[in-house]
Amino acid sequence: MVNRTLKLGDIAEMKMGYNSINRRDIKPQSREELSKKGIDSYDINRRWLPFINIKDVREGKPLIAENLKLIAESYLDGRTMRLEPDDILLLSHGDRFLAALIPDSLPRSICSVFFQIIRINPAQHLLPAYVCWQLNRSSTMHHLKRRSVGTMIKYIPRKEIMDLQIPIPNIDIQRQVADIEEMRLRENALTQELLEKRNLMIKTKLDNLINNTRSENDRTN
Repeated sequence: MVNRTLKLGDIAEMKMGYNSINRRDIKPQSREELSKKGIDSYDINRRWLPFINIKDVREGKPLIAENLKLIAESYLDGRTMRLEPDDILLLSHGDRFLAALIPDSLPRSICSVFFQIIRINPAQHLLPAYVCWQLNRSSTMHHLKRRSVGTMIKYIPRKEIMDLQIPIPNIDIQRQVADIEEMRLRENALTQELLEKRNLMIKTKLDNLINNTRSENDRTN
């Protein structure tokens, strides 16, 4: 049961992600790439931050820290907002305006300029996971798509995001929604992992079948 409806701008602050578009010298790199350059794990963990880009946020899947590339903290200025657990990222450019919740495994990460960072005001007694679920509902996505502007690349004006109406049920309902959504995302990730492993197994089996056939033909000839 919904107790009230509030504008997103009344329950959260919002800032834009890190703008590296004019910094051609900045290129996010994987841990493997940094290790090959002789940078040890200690320096990587201390001086490099996880960088969340558009491709890292996918519908129906949680953010996975191990999949993210890294960016040197020395590139950033004091205005760059470091993400905290339970921050919400809203992809505000493109065709799919997806939202993702920052997990505990991603402290001090940053995101690209194509995201809006939404930080719920603790005084509102709202679960960020519930608000993230609301932002990912089909009705919200359709509303944002109708409000998007631009020709080459669509984007949502800041005011349209801040004016979004968020239905607020009691905290128990919020928690139930958040728990079920977390379970759904976890199951989706596990299912995808199983499918990828099965596909790899089948491809390997087919490759071995062809290779064994060639070996037999070579011995025959």
